[in-house]
Amino acid sequence: PGQTRPVSVRTSTMLSVSFSTISALSGIGPDALLVEPPPSISIALDVGVTGEAPLCQLWVARQLQAAASYHCSRVGNNGLTVRLGAAAVIPEEVEVQIDFRIFAGLVPLRHGVPENRWAIRTVNASGSVKDQMLDIPGFTIHPTLESASLVPRDVAAMSYTNYAEFSFQVTDRVLDNATIVVSAPLGFVLYPRTFHAGTLPGANDVQIVPVAMQSDRDGEVKISLTLPLEVSKRYGFLLTIGNPAVSPPDNDWAIEIQDKNGATVSIDP
Repeated sequence: PGQTRPVSVRTSTMLSVSFSTISALSGIGPDALLVEPPPSISIALDVGVTGEAPLCQLWVARQLQAAASYHCSRVGNNGLTVRLGAAAVIPEEVEVQIDFRIFAGLVPLRHGVPENRWAIRTVNASGSVKDQMLDIPGFTIHPTLESASLVPRDVAAMSYTNYAEFSFQVTDRVLDNATIVVSAPLGFVLYPRTFHAGTLPGANDVQIVPVAMQSDRDGEVKISLTLPLEVSKRYGFLLTIGNPAVSPPDNDWAIEIQDKNGATVSIDP
């Protein structure tokens, strides 16, 4: 299973699972595809006109299949079934991709641990397994930051004097030489030159004071730390934001903590 950005506990995200079939599948019967996440991850439901159902798309040979040619349903607490319609056929040895939304659960998961394993099966109408792949290593579910907040000074459109205060706590100690990555929604601009270290570790020592720099991505600033971040201590810093003319529909900010090697250790999306 793959995802496009780091995922933290208590969040929902779209996911794509892809594989190649061994045996052909047919809607006569009908055959079905099963995706089984780890126990702490569940299939998110979409509330529609006909009730609650998984938000699900099926691709075969990189072609999106018509919604009427298959039916998605949740099995048990966290499994996903994609059952083929009567006229549907998936040939043998062809690439299949299933897109669906998950809820990441409340438990952080590291890549490679036994409790973070996925399974994919194809079954016939009676539930007998045709082909399967078990013990697929899952992606990391990161701890989230506690009490993360953003308090703006100026919410007026096109304001470039929005000297905003960011604050957070970590749930696990973060070692020295970490990086804080602040990502703004589309349309906002961040100005690292006016960064103030606030209560970050080393803020009062000119030799090790945290430094903010513009990332190679628009709307993203990276703050380099020298000292570690301690558990349950509230940290804060100030950063000037340039507001857009119109507030974006998805006004979601992210604060991500990366270790000295650039790997995500916690994130608040």
